[in-house]
Amino acid sequence: MVADDKGAAAKGATALLAAFAKFDMSTLSGETHKEYMEILESAKEQSEHIVKRSIDHQRGHFEVLSADISDLITLLGTEKTLYQDFCPMANNNKGAYWLSEVENIKNPYFGAKMMKCGSVKKQIN
Repeated sequence: MVADDKGAAAKGATALLAAFAKFDMSTLSGETHKEYMEILESAKEQSEHIVKRSIDHQRGHFEVLSADISDLITLLGTEKTLYQDFCPMANNNKGAYWLSEVENIKNPYFGAKMMKCGSVKKQIN
């Protein structure tokens, strides 16, 4: 979405759906498994919308997907260093978060229009 490329965003969502399918849920127990399943249901739905829609529609679903992925990382942890970024102008100026593997801001909500809009709110790991 950073590159304003609907096809690339759809490929990314397809890869995410494949990763969800490969995840070994047998490592999860009790409440963790239940929480994972709840988050997974939403994340899969958002990813499926991103696969099928226009870039503007993809961005709307990306906002919810970003929250879902953040919730999964809180639940399961990660070995990667990630950055939680925030754009104050996304979501009709209510703001929206996303995760990034790089510290430099590359805004997926506005792409080339406002590539550097936003700030790093926290580093994970």
